[in-house]
Amino acid sequence: GIALASALKHYLANFCNCSVSWFGDNLQIPAPTPIPAKVTRVVTPYKYRYYFNTCTFGYSMVWWDWARWEREIDWMALNGINAPLAFTGQEQVWAQTYKAFGVTDQEVLQWLTGPAFLPWQRMGNVDGWAGPLPDSWLSGQVILQQKILARERSFGMRPILPAFAGHVPAGLQRA
Repeated sequence: GIALASALKHYLANFCNCSVSWFGDNLQIPAPTPIPAKVTRVVTPYKYRYYFNTCTFGYSMVWWDWARWEREIDWMALNGINAPLAFTGQEQVWAQTYKAFGVTDQEVLQWLTGPAFLPWQRMGNVDGWAGPLPDSWLSGQVILQQKILARERSFGMRPILPAFAGHVPAGLQRA
């Protein structure tokens, strides 16, 4: 999992002069492949290595497809991340929950913001701005989140799923 991936990053950086980064990769491994002269042990003093914040999910990340997410998750593993925030697809859970309490589809859709503004809605700062979200967006994000969570967990990460922030559609008062 994460220990093996971060060990690979350490080997690539310190013995092969290679890197994997947001700005491009240098994976020209020398021939012959370098063999370390001695065992190296690298230990983190941190139990949890948290990654992302609420707003990160509203910049370019909101438009990431599975291939981009897969690369990011691999980068997280290489860098020892074990506690990534996992917001993708949350709006579908909200929509289903509020509908179960009697809020109409129309009221939910009027409440949800457009994709780039979802972090600010999640923090309770805005309703409906640049919305509504189409059903295809909501269902597509759930499918994407399932892939994200499966890959993160396959590395041994413990994704942090968001809790209820207390921000609700106005239609809940009527329901």
